[in-house]
Amino acid sequence: MTSRLAACCLAVLLASTARADTKDKDKVGNFVPFDLAVCFMKPAAVEAPATDTALSGLWILARPLVLECMADTRFFVPGKSSAFKVTLTVDDKGFTQTVDSDGLTAFGKKCIQDAVLRVSPPLAPLPTGSKPATFSEQWPELPPTTQVRFGVNEFSDVTGTVRLALPALCPCFAPFEKGPVPAAIGLKVRLTQAPEKFKAGDGSLPPPVLVTVADAAPAEVKSCLTPKLTALPYPKPKSDQIEVPYEITFLNSLADTTDTSKLPDSVRFAQLDAMAVPRAATSQLELDRKVKSSDAYNALVKQYQELAKKDPKKAKGMLKDLVASCKKMVAQDDVYISSLESENTLRQEQLSVVTALGAKNAAWAPLEAAAKKTASESEALVNKAKELKASDEKVCPKVHL
Repeated sequence: MTSRLAACCLAVLLASTARADTKDKDKVGNFVPFDLAVCFMKPAAVEAPATDTALSGLWILARPLVLECMADTRFFVPGKSSAFKVTLTVDDKGFTQTVDSDGLTAFGKKCIQDAVLRVSPPLAPLPTGSKPATFSEQWPELPPTTQVRFGVNEFSDVTGTVRLALPALCPCFAPFEKGPVPAAIGLKVRLTQAPEKFKAGDGSLPPPVLVTVADAAPAEVKSCLTPKLTALPYPKPKSDQIEVPYEITFLNSLADTTDTSKLPDSVRFAQLDAMAVPRAATSQLELDRKVKSSDAYNALVKQYQELAKKDPKKAKGMLKDLVASCKKMVAQDDVYISSLESENTLRQEQLSVVTALGAKNAAWAPLEAAAKKTASESEALVNKAKELKASDEKVCPKVHL
């Protein structure tokens, strides 16, 4: 089984290439967006017993956390592909997961496993002898623009240090938890290796590290970030003094609004794409509950039919339970449809955004084509779920109790 989202989601296209300076070797890189879901993700609710479908939903939900793991190239084995295969399993012994890759270090594999555990509630073992529930997916090697790399130049080493520190700075981003997505936060990091060469007129020396966060940032965020960024273990600069600009660009998969009108064009599209992840996970988990409700009803019908052959009068006493079970199944159809409609609404909005962007710039054409396909598939899922509900309603017993 594969998840309903491709391993390399479209949001990674937001990651910018190195910022231009005077020479290629001096370009400042590592401008990788930070998804605030890394800060605020909570475990999902999974109905026992665990199934293949539920495990798929958990893997989808873990995607922002996994992408954060894959942003850190220190987790990669030099010279080898960082692609990996993940397998999640629940059997009669409990929940296990494996990450198979020659290109990830033990720390990289553990990061991915921890990401899944972060979104997973305790998953109870299956009854002895049950068929294991399992899900697996092969992740490709992601584009370099989604990764923080060190050793390119001293400027990018500074920006990389800032970028990879962001998950540890989550308390500073508390005002952004619900959305809308905040504007990028600009800052400058000045490192002084030889302070005596930059003595001020009053004889004072510059500090070894000076971080300036732009005034446009909310005051409480700025006051929180400044000392924490100043305290980071920056690499020793080769120059006597360097000043490195950086811009923290945010996404928020968990934002409670789809209003992206105030964001830059590229961020608008990527934000909507990021928000599709938890919605797809919710749909998958609601599908799991829908299947369970159908299975429960079908099992009750079978029990009723077998009893009717032996004791019709006693079987009649089951009708009330049959009606209640069928109503529960149809109600879960509605919940599942609602989750798909939420996902579809977002996909249609994303298509509208990228279509408008394509009218201004032909470079958006490939994403527009992909968005059309995704929106069409999303709408088809809604229609299929509605057809399934209609079919379920037809089988409900029509009795007067």
